[in-house]
Amino acid sequence: MIRFEIEANAFCQQMVRSIVGLLVAIGAGRARPSVLGERLQSGERAGLPAVAPPHGLCLLRVGYPGGAGALLDRAAAAGAALQDLAATL
Repeated sequence: MIRFEIEANAFCQQMVRSIVGLLVAIGAGRARPSVLGERLQSGERAGLPAVAPPHGLCLLRVGYPGGAGALLDRAAAAGAALQDLAATL
């Protein structure tokens, strides 16, 4: 099992899956490690390896600056529900 923890102040559509797909390609020798920094800085996705499949990827936590108790509680509940769903797949 490989575990990735990715944290940012915002995410684009399929951003995490793109990053994980690239990291797996780097680990398998199908992409140069320098591509990761280049693509993160440029924001370009053209020519990247395939995005990682959604199986096993789940949102574990959402944080808000200064707190937001009710929103965090709902996010934690959603994360637990996603983990339960992932366990059934």
